[in-house]
Order: sequence, then C-alpha cells, then structure tokens
Amino acid sequence: MEFATAEQRIAAVDLDCWRDGRFSPSRLFEWLDAMIEAGPATLAAAFDELDPELWVLALRAMADFSGPTGEAIGEDDEASFDGIVSYVARSDDDERRLQAILGTALQHSPSHYWWLVGAAAWESGAAAADEAARWQQGRLADLGFP
Repeated sequence: MEFATAEQRIAAVDLDCWRDGRFSPSRLFEWLDAMIEAGPATLAAAFDELDPELWVLALRAMADFSGPTGEAIGEDDEASFDGIVSYVARSDDDERRLQAILGTALQHSPSHYWWLVGAAAWESGAAAADEAARWQQGRLADLGFP
C-alpha cells in the first residue's frame, strides 16, 4: 500500500469492496487496515483519494456517532455542528481503526478530521451509499469493465 499509486489504491477498493453493486464495509476495513499499517502518509493520502461517501459509510459501519449532548443524531435532525462529537465503536477492532483514522486526520489534515466526524454524525447513509455506487460504477466503466 505504501508504494501503490493513488490510482492503484482507488482501483483496489473499487474492485474489491463491492459485490453485485453493494458496498462491503468489511472488505474496505481490510484495505484501511493495510493503509494504516503502511503509515500516516499513506492513510492521509487516502482522505483525498477515496470517495467521501466511502468514508461516511465506513465510519458509520464502525461506530455510532453522536452530538454534543451524547444523544444519537438522526439523519433528519437539524443539530448544529460545534466540533464536539463522540462515538461508540462497535468492536475493539473498530476502535483501533477509528483511533488511527481520526488521529491521522487530526494531525495531518484537520479539515478532513472535522469533515469526517461531521459527515459520520449527520450525513444520510442511504444517500452516501447511492452516490458511492455511482462513482464506483463510473470509474470502472472508464477503465473498460462492464
């Protein structure tokens, strides 16, 4: 992963993390773990390389995010984002992965950090899934895949 180009990382995720048009978070987690292992520079590059919608889907699959009061934020809530977001990881592996992703984002690209936690708390999961599928299908079509 450390020596892969951006195009190679994107193609790997596009080809491996989708089955019959449906996103597979567990497959993405394996790629994210490889990026984490490759080091902060590789993971930080992935913030720009991977579709933002994939990050939303991945973070939501790893944890329940909440707003300033600790109450779960629903997709239709009009809560204001003030930078105080907490989460409850679904597993120890998810906690470790989230710490690496969010820690790298905060240290190497604070704007990505704030976008990631905000999007995970308030973006629509259904809309993110639809948009991610459109991007993935378009890229594969551009590469000549049916």
